[in-house]
Amino acid sequence: NKCNPIFRIFSSLAIRWQFRAQYRYFSNKSNKSNGGGWCFYFFGKRVLNDLLDNRKQRILSTIQNSEELCRATIGQVEKVRIRLQKVKLEADDVPIEVQYESLGTYHEIYAHYLIIGNRKK
Repeated sequence: NKCNPIFRIFSSLAIRWQFRAQYRYFSNKSNKSNGGGWCFYFFGKRVLNDLLDNRKQRILSTIQNSEELCRATIGQVEKVRIRLQKVKLEADDVPIEVQYESLGTYHEIYAHYLIIGNRKK
């Protein structure tokens, strides 16, 4: 690491005063003629705490949003499960009704039942 003497001075002050200093090389992609250069970052303790708090809040909000979406999805799955159970119950009832309606009245159904019962014996 090439270290500028000015950076050494500021970094020693940063350690003493609880600041954070960075000296990094950057490339200027937007302005090709300028090229790039060394840049000195000097963060105070409060600025770093604010940055960390912002990052923590973003992470927490992302987790809360995903939990809300998960709860909503679970609710939708429960509603669909209830509808499916109702449809299954209706589907079980329908063939019996169709079978009885096609045969006619109660007496005709009972007579048909007796005929089938006698055949099986």
